[in-house]
Amino acid sequence: MGQEGGNGPGCHQAELLMSKCLLGTVALSVPARARVRRAVATGRRRWERIRSW
Repeated sequence: MGQEGGNGPGCHQAELLMSKCLLGTVALSVPARARVRRAVATGRRRWERIRSW
């Protein structure tokens, strides 16, 4: 009985932490993807300039 009462809030906290971590990774992945796209775009431009030389 006592263990069940202690387990409930602990599991709930773990779920909250997991959801927060997931939200954090998603929020970070959005700007990260934008940076990757920018890097790829600049890289292609540089290659085109080198080829045009």
